Amino acid sequence: MARCPGIDFEVRWRPFMLDPSLPAEGVDKISRYNAKFGPERVQKMLPYMKSVGEQDGIAFSYGGLVGNTFDSHRLIEWSWSKGGASCQDKVVEALFSRYFELEKNMGDHAVLVDAASAAGLDAEETRTFLQSGDLSSEVTADMERFRREHRVSGVPFFIIGGRDRLSGAQDADVFVHMFRKFES
Repeated sequence: MARCPGIDFEVRWRPFMLDPSLPAEGVDKISRYNAKFGPERVQKMLPYMKSVGEQDGIAFSYGGLVGNTFDSHRLIEWSWSKGGASCQDKVVEALFSRYFELEKNMGDHAVLVDAASAAGLDAEETRTFLQSGDLSSEVTADMERFRREHRVSGVPFFIIGGRDRLSGAQDADVFVHMFRKFES
């Protein structure tokens, strides 16, 4: 986005669960990756991801637990209602840091409250929201709508300008090419 200064951007994060069967308390991340992708692929994938992350200042770490992310998606949606795109992006960045760098479990409400607080949201209000179940039906409907209307089957998935779609990790030049279609 920094390479396209003539374009105004608004990012809206949408829910997608890679594995809704995971328990909130989580399971060992590496064991889950090995079961899903196979140990040989994981042995190649993790060093590659770490090297790519380092180029962007992300210190990927693959210990810890992977848990059910449904409540993190509720939090992300709630953060939009609290402060729009800017607030939502801060919450997502805090969640990503906790999961990918600090080995925290996204199924743990304490982790979610900490991320929301780091993004500027009130901790007690966040805790109350998470315990309420609010936005559950909206998040579920949003996941189903995007899966159906846009054929989303994995992440990352990008919808640009409401019409162009990209699935999977992409080189920055691919985005720049698509963004330039919208330059004034």
